[in-house]
Amino acid sequence: MSQQNSGQPASTQIMVGAVVEATDGFIGTVEAVVSDPATGQISQLVIQNESESKQFTISADLIARQIGSRIIHLSIPRDQLVDRAEDTEFDSNTGNFGTPMQNSSEK
Repeated sequence: MSQQNSGQPASTQIMVGAVVEATDGFIGTVEAVVSDPATGQISQLVIQNESESKQFTISADLIARQIGSRIIHLSIPRDQLVDRAEDTEFDSNTGNFGTPMQNSSEK
């Protein structure tokens, strides 16, 4: 019934729209799941943070446990996540990534 994962890269299905929580509360929802093509293991999650209207990627190594395919608990609090997350521009239609900071500096 519940799938748990202890700091290891996620190997089970994670659904787009899954709730993501840090140790101290809600962060956002999963916008996309990135898998390593060589292993099939989930390597990154693209998170949509509704309160700040931004997307960022996190390493799957930050997943502390997973409850089914719809709830993801991370191993760190929200303030530490800021240092580990990368701002991401993700196009869900094409599946392509870009980093807004890089794009804006190329003007």
